[in-house]
Amino acid sequence: MLSFGWRDVTTVPRRTLPPQALILALTPLLDERSEDALLDLRARGFDLVVIEISPLTLVPSPQGELQVIAHRLWRLRRDAVRARFERAGIPVAVWGDETSLAAALEEVSSYRRRARAVGV
Repeated sequence: MLSFGWRDVTTVPRRTLPPQALILALTPLLDERSEDALLDLRARGFDLVVIEISPLTLVPSPQGELQVIAHRLWRLRRDAVRARFERAGIPVAVWGDETSLAAALEEVSSYRRRARAVGV
């Protein structure tokens, strides 16, 4: 498969982004390397927001018991990734067919306002 992405993008080189940069990541949460890179950026103190581009509407309905179990495990893993980001202080909003990008951005904004009020 042809890909122009870095195969080893688990960290973004140090001087690639300016200090105090706000990073807005648009991701379907399907690649563990990008998850690690985003968590690394957060650990380095960057202000990070994740907009999850939901692939759920593109996935066919599971047929049969094994597919149902596999689908459930896949969704649980996605939930775990979201929780991992949120534990790191990274707001995550879902952008799918049911929501507009503006609604997802507002969800992130309200999360950030609450976090600032609490002092996170």
